[in-house]
This record gives sequence, structure tokens and C-alpha cells, in this order.
Amino acid sequence: MEQAITCAGEDAPAPTLNQALAGHQQRIGLSFVAYLASSAVVALAWLQQWLPWYVLAMYVATGVLIHSAFMLLAMLDARLTRRDAVLTTSLLVACIAPPLIATSLLEEGQVQGIFLLLATAPLLAGHWYAQHLQQERLRRHHEALQQTVATLQAELDDARCLVNRDALTGVFSRPHLFETLSREAARQTRAKGVFSIALLDIDHFRQVNQQHGYEAGDAVLRAIASDINGKLRAADVFGRYGEETFLLIMPNTALEGALIKAGRMREQIAQLTVKTKGESKENDALLKVSVSIGVTTFCQSESVDITLARVESALQTARAAGLNQIASQPQVDEPALQDA
Repeated sequence: MEQAITCAGEDAPAPTLNQALAGHQQRIGLSFVAYLASSAVVALAWLQQWLPWYVLAMYVATGVLIHSAFMLLAMLDARLTRRDAVLTTSLLVACIAPPLIATSLLEEGQVQGIFLLLATAPLLAGHWYAQHLQQERLRRHHEALQQTVATLQAELDDARCLVNRDALTGVFSRPHLFETLSREAARQTRAKGVFSIALLDIDHFRQVNQQHGYEAGDAVLRAIASDINGKLRAADVFGRYGEETFLLIMPNTALEGALIKAGRMREQIAQLTVKTKGESKENDALLKVSVSIGVTTFCQSESVDITLARVESALQTARAAGLNQIASQPQVDEPALQDA
């Protein structure tokens, strides 16, 4: 069940080359638009005759060359394209050069202040972009972390399902039955309450496997599990205890009520007809099945192992009585009967 996931401490998946190139082209384009806007300010100063024409020409030409060079560099060098911060920072630094060159060509005065102001614009843009890049990186990390948590939660749910459910029948598994028994014993001991258990064993199950094949045996197990599990109380817990045995845990049920419920289950299963598939339709068979059931009630302060040993003894008594029978092991000082 291994899956390729991004760990919380790792970077989010890097963008593809096409995505990185498209991002660089967009940023270079936005930078060029901003540079044209600053060129408009310089052109306005030239119209006011605050600076000579060659300063304007130098400013515009240098900006066009810088942005063209970086666009070409991003398209030709894939390594630089993937290094987002390096290329973008280099572009911002390069955009400082034209205003500084223009300042050196002018005499001191108000116009130099304009170019110094234009020189700080890339720095301000760089600061904004660094903040934006950090937020984007944090957002990607957050998304990767959420995906990791969701993946791990799904794997945990799958693992719990594998542990708690029997793969063949879909009812609760043996480990989950033992966990439920321990929890119910502790709860009823604190509350001085009662609960009962019933152990069901399929009669002649080995003969079914030998005469009709293991697929027929699996069909019998699924049929019994589905039939019983669909007609229980919400509080009852039913699961596969062994190869051909099922265990039913009945909270707040005394021995008399448990015997009544066991009788209903025995009659219910006796009415089942399980269709098995042979090598051909002529070899298909309809199987009638029955179960022997042992029933007991939990005694206060005893261990779950003792309760299970008693119900297994009751089951052996039922099987010795001729199969399709019910037997119980009553306890001393049994609590009053509660609703089954």
C-alpha cells in the first residue's frame, strides 16, 4: 500500500519546465511594462527639456536590451529557468543600471532625483516579489501537508478496516472481537451490569469443503455472516471467531435473553439455502446448513479468557447433543433478565 507522498518537511513538487518558463515570461513581461511606464516619465522630462535626447534613447534602448536578453536566456537555459529566484533577482538588479547610468550623464538637480527614484523602483518591486514568493511557497507547503495528512488518514482507515474486518465475510475480525470483549467486560464490571456471548459453529463444515470444494465453504460462511449480521441490534457485535465459528457479543443481555436470541439465530440459519457452483451447471448444488451454539454470561470480575472457555465448553456440549443444538453454561448469582 505504498504511495508516493510529499513529506511535511519537504518542498512541494517543483513546477515543470513549461510551467517555469511561462512564469518567467510573465514576470519579464510585467517588468517590461513597468519599465515602459518609467520610460514615459523620462519621455515627459525630455519633452519639458529637462534632459537631452540621448539620455532618453539610452534609457529606452537599455531597458529593451535587458528584457530581451533575459527572455532569451530563460528560453535557452533550462537550468536558469528552474532557478526562479536567481533569474528574477538578476533581472531586478539589471533594471537598476539604466537609471544609474542616466544619473551619471546628467548634471546635479531635480532630474537626477527622478532617476534615483526610478532606480529604487526595482528594489521595491523585488521586495514585493520576495514576499509574494514566500507566501506562494508557504501555500504550496500547506497544500502538500494537507495532501499528506489526507493520504495518511486514508491509509490509516484502510489499515483499521483490514484489522477490524474479516476479509472473506465482511463481519468483524477476531482481534476486534477480543478488543470489544475486553472493553465490554471493563464497562460492565464498573457498572455492575451484564452481557452475554454466543459461539456458533457450522455443522459438518469440513464435509462441505471436502465434497463441494473450498469455494462452497466460503459461500456458506458468507451467507451465514450476511444473514445474521443484518438482523442484529445496533449494540450487538458479530464477527468471525475461527475458521468455521462466529461469536456474538450481546451487551446488557442476561442468559435467558441470550438463549432466546440464540434460538432465533439457529432457526434462521436452518432456513438458509446456499447455492454452490460446480464445474458445470449440472454440478451446481443447493446446500442446507445448520449450526450448534454455545451460550454463556460474563461473571463479574472474571477474565475474558474464563468467559470464552466457558462458552467453548457450552458449544462442545451442544455438538455432543447431536448438532443443530443450543447449550449454555449458567453462572452463579445471575443478574435479573434484561431485554434481549
